[in-house]
Amino acid sequence: MKEVKIESKEFKRVLHNLHLENFTLSSDMQQQVLELVNAKVNITPALIKDILQIGRIKYKKDKEDDLLRHNLLGVNSQKELETAEAFAFALRANALEQGEFSLNYFTLKEFQDLHFYLFQDIYPFAGKFRDVQLMKGNTRFCQVQYLESYAKNLFNELNAEQSWNSLEVAAERLAYFKSELNMLHPFREGNGRTIRIYMYAFAWERGIEWAYETTDRDKYMQAAIQSVVNIEALRSLFLESIRFIE
Repeated sequence: MKEVKIESKEFKRVLHNLHLENFTLSSDMQQQVLELVNAKVNITPALIKDILQIGRIKYKKDKEDDLLRHNLLGVNSQKELETAEAFAFALRANALEQGEFSLNYFTLKEFQDLHFYLFQDIYPFAGKFRDVQLMKGNTRFCQVQYLESYAKNLFNELNAEQSWNSLEVAAERLAYFKSELNMLHPFREGNGRTIRIYMYAFAWERGIEWAYETTDRDKYMQAAIQSVVNIEALRSLFLESIRFIE
């Protein structure tokens, strides 16, 4: 496996995946991620807790919300949780880029396995469908009681997808599946990052590279919001950032 470097396209993709969700990693943490991934260190919650000195650096305890009550590191402040989540995700996502985890059949189970792989060090609900209703802004995601049936139908449709003979068709279909997965929003946390990695692999399997690390965050977020009722802006963003693999 090739060494991951700060300028590597794969590393930039991981960082931009975080950026699209408004997460950041300091330059020191980026360097630590690179060193750990290249050394092929076994990633565990204990390792992450030790590196980030969780419990040693005292933060003001925040009013507990659901994520603070249910994390595997004993984090009790939002600031500390955001740092830990970004760091743990970056480790796992970079290891994924190195082949530690792969998507082969694009089933619902693989989608859940991907979420588990990415967030297993942070949340006990990694890989499991949420049991709470979710709403972001004015967008109400799929209601809990319909998650399983919605997901089953969507992944049946995804696996029955025909080949794409043009970038225009690819952009249209990627925008459609991306918007549907976003409305499904099956996990308590980490949906956007999981969906992007999944859709990147799905497109790659069909001979298309989606360079989402080149997308503008504000345009991307607005297109995602608009896709609830109209996927045109999202389709345009896909068309600008996909190409046939040579």
